Amino acid sequence: MDRHFDKMLAQMLPDGTPAQKARLKTIAGGVHADLGAVHAQLQEAHLRTHDLLLRPTIDRAALETLRVEQVRQIDSLSKHLFGALADAAEVLTPEQRVRLAASHRGR
Repeated sequence: MDRHFDKMLAQMLPDGTPAQKARLKTIAGGVHADLGAVHAQLQEAHLRTHDLLLRPTIDRAALETLRVEQVRQIDSLSKHLFGALADAAEVLTPEQRVRLAASHRGR
């Protein structure tokens, strides 16, 4: 991931300082780690859902508990992601943010 992110930063932020790039890399690394953890949790929840639905009697309360747990995990990840986006935006100058946004329009 480091090499890929370094290449992306060089393309997207050619005028970025080493300090900016290091901070952005740290922010992205934290989000990437959290995404991996949530992905694993959602896979586990999928297996638990499958198990619950294959039982002779459907336990709606257990399914609802599982659903609420998944929503809570996704909400937590969303908060972290938007916080990281704000953190990353603060690392950049206003001019860099404008150029970065313009380069991503229409993608």
